[in-house]
Amino acid sequence: MSSATTRAATEGERAVPEPSRRSVRLAGAIVFLVALALRLAYVYEHHAVLDLDVSRLPQTDNHVFVEWAKIIADGDVLCREQPHAYHLWTREVAPEGRWLEWYGGALTYHQSPLYAYFVAAVYSTLGREHAAVGYVQGLFGALTCLLTFVLVRRMLSLRAAIIAGLLLAFSGGYLFYDVFVLRDGLMALAVVVLALALQRAAARGWKRDWLAAGGALGLFTLAKETGPILTLLTLVCMTWSWRRDLPRLVRPALLLIVGWFAVASPAFVRNEVVGAPTFRLSTRGPEVFVAGNARGQEGVSWDPPVEVMRSILMESNFSLPRAMLLTLGTHRAEPWGYVELLWKKTSAFFNGYEIPNNVNFYLHRAHLRSLQLGFVSVSFLGPAALLGLLLAIPYRRRLAVAYLLFGALTASVIALYVLARFRLQVLPLMAIFAAYSVDWFLRAWARRRYAPLGVAALTFALLAAWCMGEQPAAYTTVSKNTAVMI
Repeated sequence: MSSATTRAATEGERAVPEPSRRSVRLAGAIVFLVALALRLAYVYEHHAVLDLDVSRLPQTDNHVFVEWAKIIADGDVLCREQPHAYHLWTREVAPEGRWLEWYGGALTYHQSPLYAYFVAAVYSTLGREHAAVGYVQGLFGALTCLLTFVLVRRMLSLRAAIIAGLLLAFSGGYLFYDVFVLRDGLMALAVVVLALALQRAAARGWKRDWLAAGGALGLFTLAKETGPILTLLTLVCMTWSWRRDLPRLVRPALLLIVGWFAVASPAFVRNEVVGAPTFRLSTRGPEVFVAGNARGQEGVSWDPPVEVMRSILMESNFSLPRAMLLTLGTHRAEPWGYVELLWKKTSAFFNGYEIPNNVNFYLHRAHLRSLQLGFVSVSFLGPAALLGLLLAIPYRRRLAVAYLLFGALTASVIALYVLARFRLQVLPLMAIFAAYSVDWFLRAWARRRYAPLGVAALTFALLAAWCMGEQPAAYTTVSKNTAVMI
């Protein structure tokens, strides 16, 4: 796929003149500077007005990441004193010694380690003030907006790229997490880097492109537990793409695997050195699947069923496949109930409400004017992206990487349980397809295609009604920790 092809006009219209490099660079600079200015203002106002450090609360994920980063910054680079979270619910499920046994020992990484090392790097270079992490994450958030612009420019057009970059820049739900020590915001950057690498490898196919794509998958593996599954899915998609000429698959697949291993291997070496299971990069898995999928669960927000979880984890001995089978077995008497649960989680994922966990978007927005500037919500991004998925079907090959990542990452959240912060990794992909919808409407209006416009507008309205539906009580529970602090 050549760059000329990817920049051709869509909808069968004649190709438009290519914008100059200066125009493209200027547009990208505007997207980046707007996103950066908004984020720096938000981080400053947050610490000037509220100055809430949620990581001081021991029952939060924020606390675990901060304590973990301090250990690394203090010189324990191999994390021989690996911290683990023992929340109130964990103590009700099993004693600490049993949890450590399930984890594979005290030295197993509590979660995929990349974010803890990132925070430790900030502590080591800029000091341990809470605001320092916020400013650096704000910079990376603006970089994510810029790279989203670059990705859409490659796949679609300059106008669509500007729309996508600004939609993400003004996304309040994405902006919100810059000030908190949580890995979810930086996951969006990892996804865009991965999308850029895979798109370049698929379009150009040079050796170094496939190595880079594998390296991006390795980076994602160090950042998120679903990395190995995503790597396997990538290989499956490559096999399908070259199914009529499998010998061509060998070299790209090997290069991808080599790139993945090269980036992920330092964590494996660390495990060997300290005596942890070699390829285990997280303790998470069985308990999360139980909480989001057992019979009687909402699948939305974190509400672990202690009795059921204890039974399943004891019987499975913390084996993920076995725990999944036992969890699904709780629906044996009423299989349709599990289908309803999956639908409920899907609805929650695309719903505009920002489901709180550890921190609460609405409580902060009520106090911070800069956060109110983040006016783009999932109430718009969700239906616009879903419509874009439909409108862009004729150009699915050009957008194949975006389609596949959107589907895979959305499914990975729905398969477990849904929180607002878990969908941050999908927001750049939502912005891509939402931008396609906006761009499609503008082109259709300019060409006076009123009948297709009417059908598309009706479809968007129906999707918007679904994404802004009434919230069940489980969605609207106020974050107690944040409320107390305010």
